[in-house]
Amino acid sequence: MILQKEPRKPRKRYLVFKLYSIGESPDFIILANYLNKYMRDFLGLHGLVDSSIKLIRYEKTTRYGVIRIVSRDVNKVLLGIIRIRKINNETVSIIPLKLTGNLNKAIKYIRRIENKP
Repeated sequence: MILQKEPRKPRKRYLVFKLYSIGESPDFIILANYLNKYMRDFLGLHGLVDSSIKLIRYEKTTRYGVIRIVSRDVNKVLLGIIRIRKINNETVSIIPLKLTGNLNKAIKYIRRIENKP
């Protein structure tokens, strides 16, 4: 008799990113709405629900943010995020910086980057 392992529950991962834009930076609500809309178009409604993408933190002044992702869909979400080029007719580029398993580590990473000269 062969015992099969139970499938692991997907873990949450936190993606630290920096948003570069030529014009004005979008605020948190606009970015969250656009991210949900774009990822729904890219992954489909079922893929969006499975990956449970959520914008956790974004500061308009520093343009650093954190997105929560499910671990099994990290590659699909990264591909979708780096393809975003326009938000509200402003040219933007989202650059992923670090992927971590803990929100506090993601926030500490952002603070460390902001304090660099």
